[in-house]
Amino acid sequence: MGFNQQQKRKLKEVVNGQHTYFDQLESQINELKNQAKFLKGRIDENSKNLGWKEKLFGGSLGGNKELAELVKSTENELQKVESTLEKLGKELKEKPDIIKKELTNALKEIDSYFKKLTDDRTLHYDLYKASKKYEELLKKAHQGVIDALLFLSWEKLINHPEASEKLNGFKNETLKYQKIVDKLRDNSSTQPIPAANLIDLIKFDSQEVAMSSFKKLLSQTSKYKKYTDSFLIQSKKEIQEYRRKAYEEVTDQHLD
Repeated sequence: MGFNQQQKRKLKEVVNGQHTYFDQLESQINELKNQAKFLKGRIDENSKNLGWKEKLFGGSLGGNKELAELVKSTENELQKVESTLEKLGKELKEKPDIIKKELTNALKEIDSYFKKLTDDRTLHYDLYKASKKYEELLKKAHQGVIDALLFLSWEKLINHPEASEKLNGFKNETLKYQKIVDKLRDNSSTQPIPAANLIDLIKFDSQEVAMSSFKKLLSQTSKYKKYTDSFLIQSKKEIQEYRRKAYEEVTDQHLD
């Protein structure tokens, strides 16, 4: 892996921009911490001069109402500062992930291979998620048929008023899944996954045929899930290594 001078300038611009932003964020956090410390000191100092009634009722029942209101307003100010500190602290903790995200976006812009790799990963991830969902649907439908056969014969089950509706719903979900499979096959630059027309596998001519149909669908879905899972693991490692080398080449530092 190597980058030309133009690519390096782009990467440095992105990485340095992120480091500058987070340096400013840390500085802002430190200033707010000092402000919070100061406000707490003011609250403690002024609270010493308030009685319990003033502290409890804010001076509405007598006493130094002005001082009680000052303490209250200072507490409100402190609450806002602490809320901002919490928000900025969470953002600072995300620094490594944000830098990786911005570095990834920059690499996609300047490196066609990296863009192709991340695009392929997205396609495989979509199919992996869809495969898990469709697998659950298959298992639920299969179990539903098995449970129904405890009370009905196959003939009565297949002719049940709800059977046609549920079968159409199952076919519609299968078609949705098929589109995601086809999208990967048509757009991925990796080795094509095995073709399969899933709708053709749905057959309910008899109980035996139906059970065989579920088995074939589950087997095919399992293959897709296993294939995409394997690709996701492999591509994640490759993307991490690609990103790490790019970061080290322009900063001479390690990417956490």
